[in-house]
This record gives sequence, structure tokens and C-alpha cells, in this order.
Amino acid sequence: RRVHGGDGTGTSVMIGATVAGSIEVVVGLLYPAYASFKCLKYGDSEELKQWLVFWIVNAGFICFAFFADFFLSWLPLYYEAKILFMLWIVLPQFQGGLFLYNNYFLTALEMHEQQIDDAMSHAHDTARDHVNQMMQTSKAALTSHANTIISQTGALVSSALQQPQNPRQLKEQ
Repeated sequence: RRVHGGDGTGTSVMIGATVAGSIEVVVGLLYPAYASFKCLKYGDSEELKQWLVFWIVNAGFICFAFFADFFLSWLPLYYEAKILFMLWIVLPQFQGGLFLYNNYFLTALEMHEQQIDDAMSHAHDTARDHVNQMMQTSKAALTSHANTIISQTGALVSSALQQPQNPRQLKEQ
């Protein structure tokens, strides 16, 4: 979309959500994923630590952005600011992810570690119970349908065996 520049020419262009989203996927997911792959294959422990820190911070950013997009996307240059922020946390020369991790995420995660562990354990147990219940329900439904199909197939075979086998038998009757 076009907005008027300070000189009234209308030459300043802001990127939209679609373009910003594409850039975010490349900058915030594809590049870090490939860099993480290279690090796992060839890197050292410090580089690995940097990418693990990035993924923690990026997860927090994605959660924040999920809500921020709804409330703040109307602001001018919102998507540009989001891309700049992502570059700041992704690119190693800026150390933005490490700064956020050391100053905010680490403290918050350590402070709430037990509650997070408990919530994750509870969510795991609940999901496992729901999956088991769905499996039992599916198993019962499949067994019932299979029994119906077998029964109907048996009735069709029995009916077919009782009918004459060739056209001559039909004429004789």
C-alpha cells in the first residue's frame, strides 16, 4: 500500500502482511533451521548454544506476535519493525536473541520451571488419555463395521450359492 512521504510525493511504500509473512518465514524459520542443521553437522558447542537460544526466543516471539498481529498490525511500519526485530534476534552479529534470553527468558523460565513442568506433564497425560479413548472408540467402531461387513458378505455368498449356477438351470426351473 502507498502512503504519502513527508514531501507529499507518495513514494514511500510499506510492505503488507503477505510480503512480511514471507520474509518472516525465510528470516525466522528457514534460515535458522538450515543454520541449525549446519551447526549440528559441523559446528561447535558455542554455535549450538546460540541456535538453541534463538529457538527459545523465537518461540516466545511467535507467541507474542500471534496476539500482537491482531492488536498492532494497523500501526504504520508494524511489519517492518517486526522484520527488523526478527533480524536482530536471528543474526549472530547483533546477539539480540542472546540478550533477550539472558535478561528476560532465562529468569522467567527458571522462576516458573516447576509450574511449566507440571503443566506440560498434565497436558501430556490429558493428551495421552484422550488419544487412548479415541483409539478405543475407533477400535470399537471399526470392529462393529467389520462384523457388519463380514455378516453381510456371508449373507450375499450364501444367497449366491443357493441360486442356480448357469442359464440352463434357470430354464429348467
